[in-house]
This record gives sequence, structure tokens and C-alpha cells, in this order.
Amino acid sequence: MLAIVPFVGLITAEAFGTHGKLRFAGYDSEIMIVRNAIFAALSALGLHADVAQGEIFYAEVLAADLNLSRAAFAKMHTESQWQTLFADGAAGFKREFLPKLGEEARRVLQSDFFGRSAADLEDFVRFYALDKPDQPVAEGGAASE
Repeated sequence: MLAIVPFVGLITAEAFGTHGKLRFAGYDSEIMIVRNAIFAALSALGLHADVAQGEIFYAEVLAADLNLSRAAFAKMHTESQWQTLFADGAAGFKREFLPKLGEEARRVLQSDFFGRSAADLEDFVRFYALDKPDQPVAEGGAASE
């Protein structure tokens, strides 16, 4: 049985001979390896969630006005170009895309909601950017061609 208490870095690992007793992760190398693997997996899932949220934001807010598939949108720029567009509160992104959007999407891009969602959208476009290896992008719903 493996139970994680991440905020203090403690693990109970009966499989490694602790028999249900709490140990500090740093004292038992086997437990430390398991803890690091679990935290790495959780971190990777967190990144994937941001990419997926950015993809959803594109599909729900921008796709209809831009008339581009998700893949075509992400491949408009390289990763470093996207990073530059999203710098300074996504000023470059807004400068490039606001004129191409309808009234509703413009309001969203100028809202606090976009301020909270911009990082997810940036994660999405940088993950599938022009200079990234081809990766399949789910093309369904509002963003499909």
C-alpha cells in the first residue's frame, strides 16, 4: 500500500518494508525513487491538462472566427514566436488576432478570463508549434475543418 502526503514529503510504503510507519522520503532511497516517480508523473499530467485546456479554449472561443483547424492554428508560428506573442500579458497575441475576431471573441480576449486562460492557450500552441515534431491534434467539434 502506498499513500502520499505531498505537502510534507512523507510516504507510507508497506511494499518497501516500512510496515505502515511514516518515514521521511529522504531516509529511504527506495521510497525516494517511488516518490520522485509519482511526482514526475503528476507533473506531466498537469502539463498535459494545460495543453488540453488551451486546445479547448481555442476550439470554443477562437476557432469559428479564425476558420483554422487546431493544428493549422498552432503551426502558424514556431515555439519561440509563440512565446514572444504571449509575453507581456499576451500583447503580441492580441495585436495579431484581435482584428481577425468577432465581437464576442474580442470581448473574451480583453477579459480577466483570458488573463487566466492565456497560459493554457500558450501551452497548447507551443506544444504543437511549427518547429515541433508532428504530433496528432484531436480535430473534432468546433475547430475541425
